[in-house]
Amino acid sequence: MALPISSSYRIFWTGKYLERAEVLARLLDQKLLHTFDMSPAQKLVAWEELLKAFGVHTEYVRRHTEVSTAEVLQFFVLEEQSPTSILNSMHMARENISGSMPDDIFVVVNKLYLKLRDKSAAEALAKKPHEFLSEVIQTCMQVVGIVNRLWG
Repeated sequence: MALPISSSYRIFWTGKYLERAEVLARLLDQKLLHTFDMSPAQKLVAWEELLKAFGVHTEYVRRHTEVSTAEVLQFFVLEEQSPTSILNSMHMARENISGSMPDDIFVVVNKLYLKLRDKSAAEALAKKPHEFLSEVIQTCMQVVGIVNRLWG
C-alpha cells in the first residue's frame, strides 16, 4: 500500500524521534550497568562525560546543583525543557502521529508519553531505573512492530 508523501514524512520523523528515545534509553541503561560498582567520584566523572558528549553539560549545570545518577537520569529522561530528553522525543513523536496515522500507533506512543509526564515517573525512575528504561525501549520496539505489520 503506497502512502501519501505527507504520511511518509510523518512516519520518517516519528521514527527518528522514537529512535532517539530508544537509543538514549539503551545508552542510559548501559551507563547504569557500567557505573554500578564505581566509587561516587568515578560515577561523577562518568556522568559528566556523558553530559559533555551530548553537549548539554553547561545546560545541566545551570539547572541542577549536583551531578548524580538520579539527577542525570531525571535530566535525560523526564526533563521537559531538555531538547535531548526522552520525554521531549516522545512528545515530538506523539505530535507527528496525532491525527495522521493509525490509532494503534498513537495509543502506544501516547501511553508512554503520559507515563513519562506522570508525577510518579520520577519516583519509578529513581527506584527501578532499569525497568523504567526497559519499558521505553520495549514501547519503541512495539511501534516498529506495528509499522512493519502495516507497511512492511
